Amino acid sequence: MDKHKLLAQFLETWSLDRLRNMTIEEYTNLNKSDSFCYWLEQKTNELGGITGGSSFKFGIYKRNNTEKVISTSNGLTDGEYAWFDKYGQTRDEAFETVRSIIVQIAQLATDKEFDKIDQIDLGESTKWKIAFMYSDYQLINTFSKDMVCSILDFLQIKYSYDESRFSLSNKILSQKKDEEDYFDFGSKFWNEILIPNLDKKHQVKP
Repeated sequence: MDKHKLLAQFLETWSLDRLRNMTIEEYTNLNKSDSFCYWLEQKTNELGGITGGSSFKFGIYKRNNTEKVISTSNGLTDGEYAWFDKYGQTRDEAFETVRSIIVQIAQLATDKEFDKIDQIDLGESTKWKIAFMYSDYQLINTFSKDMVCSILDFLQIKYSYDESRFSLSNKILSQKKDEEDYFDFGSKFWNEILIPNLDKKHQVKP
């Protein structure tokens, strides 16, 4: 599918109104086809990837394993769902918190208030993938800060690692020519520098 049409399909399916009223089953389920998490990670992967890593990146998720024991630090489970305890002590509390965070990210991105997203407490890749999806192409579709900085290094653009994500992203997007397709512009960095240099990481400050 055309990438722009896929993005439009996502936004039509997951409007802000739907996010505000989203149930936990709509957010995360085991159908592997229709949840918000599935759309974000798998169905729209070609718009920018967040695959891999722990499902805790979604804040709360439905488990295949139904044991009421979990080894993840600061993680809780009721045997059906697992979540970080910072979001709540029960699945309902945790989901209410996570849903409000997702709505906040999507609303801020829609309103172009990107700097406020930096301080929101959700997994980095998840947070910035959501922000991109609602940003109207105002953010680069690369969701790791280290990788964003790798692009800036490649372009020989000066920056500070402490800059906001929007500031870093905007420096990259300022290099895109008006006639250049957004996704073509972004993909060339993956092809030229990010894929060959995935093992090279920036030093992340504590």
